[in-house]
Amino acid sequence: MENIAGKNVTAGLELTYAALLSMAICLFAVPIAQRLKVIDFPDKGRKVHPGPTPLVGGIAIMAPLVLWCIVRIVSVDITNPNKLFVAIVLGGGAVAVTGLLDDQRHISAGARLLLLALVAGAALTIDPLLVGDHINTVSWGVVSIPMWLFAFLVILALVGYPSAVNMADGMNGIVVSLFFIWAACIAFTSTGSIAATARVIAIVTAVTFLFNLRGRLFLGDCGAFGVAFTLGLLTVADHNAAHLPVETVVVWYFIPVVDCFRQMLSRWIRGESPLKPDNNHFHHRLTRLFGPHAARFIYVGLVAGSSLAATFVPWLGPICVGLLALAYLVLLRPDLVGWHPRVAAPQMRPAKAPTLENQYPAIPTIVPQKLPLRHVAQDRETNRTLQ
Repeated sequence: MENIAGKNVTAGLELTYAALLSMAICLFAVPIAQRLKVIDFPDKGRKVHPGPTPLVGGIAIMAPLVLWCIVRIVSVDITNPNKLFVAIVLGGGAVAVTGLLDDQRHISAGARLLLLALVAGAALTIDPLLVGDHINTVSWGVVSIPMWLFAFLVILALVGYPSAVNMADGMNGIVVSLFFIWAACIAFTSTGSIAATARVIAIVTAVTFLFNLRGRLFLGDCGAFGVAFTLGLLTVADHNAAHLPVETVVVWYFIPVVDCFRQMLSRWIRGESPLKPDNNHFHHRLTRLFGPHAARFIYVGLVAGSSLAATFVPWLGPICVGLLALAYLVLLRPDLVGWHPRVAAPQMRPAKAPTLENQYPAIPTIVPQKLPLRHVAQDRETNRTLQ
């Protein structure tokens, strides 16, 4: 009993230290972003945020997570480390660094996809338990498949899923909220090192959410790709441990992945590059219909409600998939069901031009004062005399 209590205290302290490190990074986001040259400036196109914003949200999540994994590796048995922790440190860390480089200087979409595939393959090599020979389902039980096919599907998922999350990262609070929901669900369905890692992700994303929602910082590609890749590794490990049916996984990631497929297909039909950015994502459509606050609530609410239902009651997974597909279609094209919601007026504040007071706050502002009427009359009489 004392041993269990001691482990719980240690785990609690580790979560506290991770949260404090994440908060410190968020509080010093501006100098960190200036040092690393990862600041997102508004433009006249897709970027309409009020002013320059640090892209350090991903650092505030990935840095405590990677450090926590390293401490776990060193403190337990460095000669025989937990291979999942090693895969997260090397794989998730490499993807996060790639995203950071993309935030500093643009990396082409094709190069990012290739790097994701290479890192995914390396992660499977580091932890062979990430490669299984069957798929756990609620509807059909255990379905056996060749290991090479399983590995191919995992690599495809670890390339596509982070890319879909990156496309969904266009409104404050949405993707960070999704990270927290998915990490909490993984922590509930898993045990051991998988659950412990998911709890760390949940606590640091909760801290980062407080700053991201207010527009104090953005996730950046470091966060969108790095955290999503790490959650993908945990999802595969949770499934292979016979804790997670594939229908639940589909429910968790349904909306961002389906929206990614829709966007790529529509661009290809228009003769454009499937990887070309635009303002036609699901959260953009919701914002134009309902405004940013309602759009955020609808998006996160759909993912949270369906994910929690499929997590606590796995046999509801197929039903949740059907309901999500219906809700997605109706919200995407409400006119198909005769619904014509009033289009919300844009509520995005334009970037403010720099003023003298903002650039030089030490200079006092001189406010002209009105003279009394008798002084004005005397001045006029003096002018007449001089003339």
